[in-house]
Amino acid sequence: MTDTRKKYWDNSVRITGKFHAISGAGTGRHSGIEYTKFSVLTETLDTRTGFYRPNYVVCRTYEKELKKNINELNEGDILSIYGEVISSAGSGELFVLVKEIVPPGENPGGDKNC
Repeated sequence: MTDTRKKYWDNSVRITGKFHAISGAGTGRHSGIEYTKFSVLTETLDTRTGFYRPNYVVCRTYEKELKKNINELNEGDILSIYGEVISSAGSGELFVLVKEIVPPGENPGGDKNC
């Protein structure tokens, strides 16, 4: 990565929420490689209504060990993920390419900034 990209284009994200399996779309293929797809449920306070609104952040992982970890989760389990926001080449939809799953409260890879 060039110095310019390091300075301006950091797509790193950390999200903590509840595991949510995506019905009928738990796996897929891209460029011949299988991935596991899931979402992390977070909530945002709607300031107009005073109610919380659910947000389902779509995530993918291609890594074998992470896919195994995802398959062991139950609906509603609390998890923190660390990854990179990616735009799908086909549909243009945004998703998080998961690089690490960490217990809530712990820093991924020791990173204090994310």
